Amino acid sequence: MRYAIIANPGFGNKNIAQKHSVLVGAAEILNEEIHSLDTTTPGDFCQYARELANRCDVLVIARGDRTLSDIINSIDTAQKPVAFLPLGTGNAIQHALKYKGGIPEIAMRIRDGEQKKRGQTNSEHP
Repeated sequence: MRYAIIANPGFGNKNIAQKHSVLVGAAEILNEEIHSLDTTTPGDFCQYARELANRCDVLVIARGDRTLSDIINSIDTAQKPVAFLPLGTGNAIQHALKYKGGIPEIAMRIRDGEQKKRGQTNSEHP
């Protein structure tokens, strides 16, 4: 399985090296590099996500709820499975998915787990 970790460069007040160090354990577990820490605009970030999705089997999204939303609205998730490494401050998705443990533990579950389809919600439905 080929993974690609895409990290929103906007997370926290850390420089690129510090952000990279937060994700290096996950990158080692998934045998993959960390991408997009140098993008500068939301449009560039989403475009990079679309390009990266074509070069992997699973796109691993590292950041928070908004980043996850931006990317799943930028790529065809019916064709490209995504996984989530929660690094945000609120992390509602982390709690909804009942993620436990730190980034390395979550990365191991991504690597060792089976793919599951998640339903999409219809915001127009009462």
